[in-house]
Amino acid sequence: MGKNIDIVLLAGGANGGNQECVIHNAKMLAKSDVKAPIVFAGNKDAIDEVTDILKDANKDFYICENVMPKLNILNIDSAKDTIKEIFVKNIIEAKGIKKVEKVVDRVVLPTPHAVLMAAELLSKGYQDEIGFGDLMLADVGGATTDIYSMAQGLPSQMNAVLSGLEEPFAKRTVEGDLGMRYSALGVLETFTESEIHQLSLKNIDLLDACTKRNHDIEMIPLTDMDKKIDDILAKRSVEVATSRHVGTLKGVYTPMGMMYHQTGKDLTQTTYYIGTGGSIIHSEDPVSILKHGAKLTSKPMELRPHRPKYLLDQSYILSAMGLLSMDYPLIALKIMKKHIVELEEKQDAGNE
Repeated sequence: MGKNIDIVLLAGGANGGNQECVIHNAKMLAKSDVKAPIVFAGNKDAIDEVTDILKDANKDFYICENVMPKLNILNIDSAKDTIKEIFVKNIIEAKGIKKVEKVVDRVVLPTPHAVLMAAELLSKGYQDEIGFGDLMLADVGGATTDIYSMAQGLPSQMNAVLSGLEEPFAKRTVEGDLGMRYSALGVLETFTESEIHQLSLKNIDLLDACTKRNHDIEMIPLTDMDKKIDDILAKRSVEVATSRHVGTLKGVYTPMGMMYHQTGKDLTQTTYYIGTGGSIIHSEDPVSILKHGAKLTSKPMELRPHRPKYLLDQSYILSAMGLLSMDYPLIALKIMKKHIVELEEKQDAGNE
């Protein structure tokens, strides 16, 4: 069980609430062969007992603040910081990256975290330099498709009420089954048989194309057909990843009329949708890809941006600006505002 696990997050119970489940799970972990660090971020009333259980089993463990101290209230910063500390200490060090840190005299950050920092800075601004406000960002890579949103995401409709957990202003979701090379077969699985058949009528063998990309992860599209297929995969990756990221509405009939329960973030009023990653940056029509992250008539209950402006990280600088922002946030912000450009929509562009 414990061979391929990097970190275990043990959580459960609001403060003052149920302790039995998380204590039971702590005992199960104590009996297991798990050697990975265990992060406890559950009911604070269970801390003493969980500590004794894990200490007696000689487990490597860390105690954090409860990730959900009250019902439907998230508190993730303590656990997130601890997991980042473990990641840097154990995983990065094991890969030899710690030696790089000594050479460059800087902390090495995971790319998604650096992009998150850059996106939040670009949204909020710094000192007198104003930011862009609410925004979304799609980063389509070879293995994953990452979606970021910088917005409170509270209900914008008068007849909608928020249900479930309130989500953070700066949110990132990583889809490990959606990517242009390593995960091309995962993208293939999101297509229906009818869609695959329709593409075959245009001489596009999607199964063969995705298999080819999965086996040749360094493939560069040189022909018009390969470029077209890459655009098709990028569009679907953005569409599905955005669906998983944004909030949704569910209608409920009441004596007062139709009401809606909102789960997740309402991103309908988001001003900008930014594209990054090679498949978007090098596309001949990046807007047509990013439009699949905006409002779709086929998905009316998803709270996607309605009329965003589309921007492009044309020089692929976001991750670097996240690092730069640790010491020079104002400079990083000004560089981003200069090099992230607005895209013009082609007259014949549209959702496929």
